[in-house]
Amino acid sequence: MTRLGEAASFESVEAEVKEIEGIHVFVATPQALYRLKKDTLRPLDRQDAVVLRRHFDLEEE
Repeated sequence: MTRLGEAASFESVEAEVKEIEGIHVFVATPQALYRLKKDTLRPLDRQDAVVLRRHFDLEEE
């Protein structure tokens, strides 16, 4: 994610630590990504939210 705008800050987005090639990185959780994308104006973000909800069996908010 390159920018979050006014919806959230890097500090407030729910994240988890993943190990990638021996390096620990913070990544947004599927639930956090869904929340950020579900109500945006961009159609692609709304499509992403649908896919995230279905793939990770997330509750629709």
